Amino acid sequence: MGMEVGTKNPKSEINVTPLVDVVLVLLIIFMVITPIILQATKVHLPKMEVTDEEPDPLAPKTLVIKVDADGSIALRVGDAEQQVGWEQLYAKLKAQLDARSDKIVFVDASTMIAYGQFISITDLVKGIGAHVAVVDTDEVTEDEGKQKEG
Repeated sequence: MGMEVGTKNPKSEINVTPLVDVVLVLLIIFMVITPIILQATKVHLPKMEVTDEEPDPLAPKTLVIKVDADGSIALRVGDAEQQVGWEQLYAKLKAQLDARSDKIVFVDASTMIAYGQFISITDLVKGIGAHVAVVDTDEVTEDEGKQKEG
């Protein structure tokens, strides 16, 4: 069995019977437990209406922060647009958002502004507790792209 007579090297074999027994027992345990676990998990999801409508950025009550290529900032509430400085933006935006139930702000930014300025504006909006819903940028023409690179 373990050794042959007349040889100097012992012959060692692994007995796989206990391994097969353990694997079969584990298989049976998992086969019994799996249906019990699946039956015990019940999830009740709320029903909601599915609509294809997106928020209209030009609706009368929509807040839009517009950033031009020269870095000037304007706050548009519906149709009324007013130029604001960086220092005034926080106070005016917070006053508008405190009076609203929806905390959604649209950002209309030129692609020619610095990335850091755009991130600063989105961080300011998130810091107030609002969500940046849409980021709208203007298209860059080929000439403008070359000017920015050069």
